Amino acid sequence: MKISPLFSMSIIVFGLLLVAGCSSVRTQDSNGLVSYSDGTETKEDLPLLPRTSAKDSWAKKSSPLPPPPSSVEQDLTYDPEPEPRTARKEVELKEVRPDELDDLIRANRGKVLMVNCWGIDCGPCVEELPHLDKLQRRLEKNGLKVVTINTDVEDRHEEVKEFVEKNGFGFDVYLRAPGSDIKFRQSIDPEYAADPYTLIFDKEGNRVATIADALPEATWEKVAKAVLNNEEFPMDTITDPEVVRLY
Repeated sequence: MKISPLFSMSIIVFGLLLVAGCSSVRTQDSNGLVSYSDGTETKEDLPLLPRTSAKDSWAKKSSPLPPPPSSVEQDLTYDPEPEPRTARKEVELKEVRPDELDDLIRANRGKVLMVNCWGIDCGPCVEELPHLDKLQRRLEKNGLKVVTINTDVEDRHEEVKEFVEKNGFGFDVYLRAPGSDIKFRQSIDPEYAADPYTLIFDKEGNRVATIADALPEATWEKVAKAVLNNEEFPMDTITDPEVVRLY
């Protein structure tokens, strides 16, 4: 079969072009730039776009939110009878002289008045003060009034004030006026020898009893209720009857 000169020339030209194209090398550097080298010069091309499948793109768009922090179980149980909150507040403590005790009694006429004398270094005194505070909180609406007198020397009044503020007592606190401690005690009651010492007055202002010792909280409550209700003094609740003097 005879091949035409025109067809032969076409085949030759196509072969040359094919060889020329294969001799050019396509490379891509670390920055994504593409170059073609044909042995004589290098041409830069636009960087290739990263190949990302549609599945990968959708996964990034619809990725779930990070999980919430693990929940911590909270204790939602409450104390059915919480203790009264003791807030630190500024208090003003007034001084009192023995002869002013009668004024204090008259000012509280119509209430059962308990006057408790205490010292800041007296362990039993400090221990029973919270009992007396709770006692007034519970029975104040029934007519009970608790008043305390601190018997420390004047140099310790600032320390006493800080102690009272820290504990947030609800009852009135007085300071023994400067002077003889012995005369102060004797003026209040000749039997008053040491702290704690408590005087109890009925609603008419009459002295009902004196107690020369600290008492447990439950005993104080029985004593207060008996006086409030004009009942017999509960001597059977007193561990040492010698500390009680009835009038």
